[in-house]
Amino acid sequence: MSKRPNEAELAWDLVDEHRDALTQGERDMAYVNLGVGEFTTVIRDVLGAVLREQRTLSAPHAADVQAWIDCYALHDEFRALAGEFGRPRVFLWLRVWIRLRLGSTDP
Repeated sequence: MSKRPNEAELAWDLVDEHRDALTQGERDMAYVNLGVGEFTTVIRDVLGAVLREQRTLSAPHAADVQAWIDCYALHDEFRALAGEFGRPRVFLWLRVWIRLRLGSTDP
């Protein structure tokens, strides 16, 4: 299992790298959520925008997101987190997408 990345750093880095994929309203909320420590929300919202805009994560960020997903997938609250936002399969889909983008054939 991968070590869980620092959620705050990952959230800030994803916003910095993909700010142009976010709408103005999404950017505003991302910075508000960063300010109050809602890093999971920021990561989820940025990844949603990346998917919507059909962008690609950088290899380091893809690896960090994969490690983040892997850590969350081990916890009971993962199902609640995924279900709460109406995207019960988004994390599984992201795992597949990240692997495809990186050319990994790991299960």
